[in-house]
Amino acid sequence: MKINSNALLVCAIQLLLISSIAGKYLYERSTRPRIWIQVSQHDPESPMRGRYLALQPIVNACGLNKADANHIEAYSNDTYHQPEAWDWRVKLILKDGTLKPVASDEEEGARDSYFLQLLADEDCKKASVHKDIEMYIAENAKTPFPLEKGSELWMEATIPPAGSPRAVRLAIKKDGVMTPLNLN
Repeated sequence: MKINSNALLVCAIQLLLISSIAGKYLYERSTRPRIWIQVSQHDPESPMRGRYLALQPIVNACGLNKADANHIEAYSNDTYHQPEAWDWRVKLILKDGTLKPVASDEEEGARDSYFLQLLADEDCKKASVHKDIEMYIAENAKTPFPLEKGSELWMEATIPPAGSPRAVRLAIKKDGVMTPLNLN
């Protein structure tokens, strides 16, 4: 069987591309800041997701101006109730060791712009950013879901210069004690 030199060249280029992406992520993980972020976990509607957790950052939205938001009036019908809410497009910035949402005028598809909705009956200190950060868990890993009452899910994340935070590991916080999970 004769090996085609063009096939070897294509394989070498593909390996180089994959290695450069992996190298970039490893470099950022070792040089960029890491912080703990409270997150909520939900089950995404993706049948092909495999063993991934979809995590959404929980941030303090009290500093966002409601006058800059898209206001949604409360309404109800026989089957659905929508409380009053405010919607923002936000960027997440690292400030004083935490993620802070800052109003953004970027379009919905922008890489660093996320959707944040605050319902009138929610605590503004615990607003969910509607951006899934996926984290792979091993097939045989025991997940802590559903969480025990009084427990919070936290994620250690690398904060890259652009784009979403990148999950490193998870922990459960209960009674002020953070316990990292082994999901490998």
